[in-house]
Amino acid sequence: MQKYIKWRMMALVLIMVLLPEIILAKSEAKTISLDATHSKKVVLQQEKIIEDNANIAISNAKINLVWQPTFEAANNLAIIDKVPGMNVVAPSWFSIVSTNGFIKDCADANYVVNAHTKGYKVWALITNSFDPDLTSTVLHDPKARSYVVNQLLFFIEKYNLDGINLDFENIYDEDKDALTVFVREIKTALKPTGTIVSMDITVPSETSRWSTCYNRQALGGVVDYMMLMAYDEHWRTSPVSGSVASIGWVETGIINTLKSVPANKLILGIPFYMRKWEENDGKVTAKTLTMDAAEKLIREKQLQPQWMADQGQYYFEYEEDGKLYRIWQEDARSIALKVGLADKYQLPGVAAWRKGFEKPEIWDVIDKSLNVKSALKEKNVLTETKAEALQLNQNDSKRSNEQIVQLAKKKIHTQ
Repeated sequence: MQKYIKWRMMALVLIMVLLPEIILAKSEAKTISLDATHSKKVVLQQEKIIEDNANIAISNAKINLVWQPTFEAANNLAIIDKVPGMNVVAPSWFSIVSTNGFIKDCADANYVVNAHTKGYKVWALITNSFDPDLTSTVLHDPKARSYVVNQLLFFIEKYNLDGINLDFENIYDEDKDALTVFVREIKTALKPTGTIVSMDITVPSETSRWSTCYNRQALGGVVDYMMLMAYDEHWRTSPVSGSVASIGWVETGIINTLKSVPANKLILGIPFYMRKWEENDGKVTAKTLTMDAAEKLIREKQLQPQWMADQGQYYFEYEEDGKLYRIWQEDARSIALKVGLADKYQLPGVAAWRKGFEKPEIWDVIDKSLNVKSALKEKNVLTETKAEALQLNQNDSKRSNEQIVQLAKKKIHTQ
């Protein structure tokens, strides 16, 4: 009889101890008691992580920005249909045009309203007019700097801007530190408004006023994002013809920039344009070519572009009137390779120069390369994490139950 009572007591204790475990095992967040004083909580991810990779929420998407310097109806982002995947527009609206810091304002309030309706964020661009003398004067004049900052605050409120994109170029190297101070003042003043502050920089090189004028490490610690203008490998007045952005040159630019700028702040700038180089009697000149213009040229001249793996681009050339014309082409394939580098180096997104130079299908290429690929990778990671959590949960549950049984037996035998 006494033995029977002991067994009943043991069963009762086991039921009282294990019943909560059975109930908790059915919840999404499982709390597993390991002993009397410690518990471990394993929060499982929801079953539905990504319902449709083609419809990723903008808040979770990579940054897909385009600069808009002109506003003809065919390319005005506030007028035309929503561009697939694009989520940030950077209209060229502001320029510092006076040594006292006065900003020329070309902004359009209706543009912002329409852009927001389409789901775009608006990061308005401001330049220093690419004037090194004007810039130097402003940088060394506290009143002028303060005037610039106050105008930006006014424009942000007036136009309901989401961000400011600083495009300060052609700056004297000796003004490098003053530039950093100025950018820090802008960021500090704009921070309470929640405005994103980004800055455009060139790839690291020894080029005075265009590259060595930036303290990339200091600036990277100040702004929210830095746009790496990974193009103009061969600029318009280059003495030799060549690619605007060969894949190796772009990747080297990323690698060298990441030595001083955190990856999570670096946005890769990509070109929608190329150059039509003319070589004649040792002289080289160039004209900017859009994607449509390049394809039109190929059709008219009945050319057969050749893929150049080392350049990551198609190349074609032809002769006319004794002159040689050469083009390193930017198209869907070359753009996909460049966007792939943003994924490879875990950058937060890309920024394209510029609206109006691309073909419509380019946007789908960028969106899929940026977001769908990243989403699939994230989904795989989350699925693996979830599987590990489930295994951990099962193992912990098994260990926990065994400990509970042993503890119950110990209590019974000591009674």
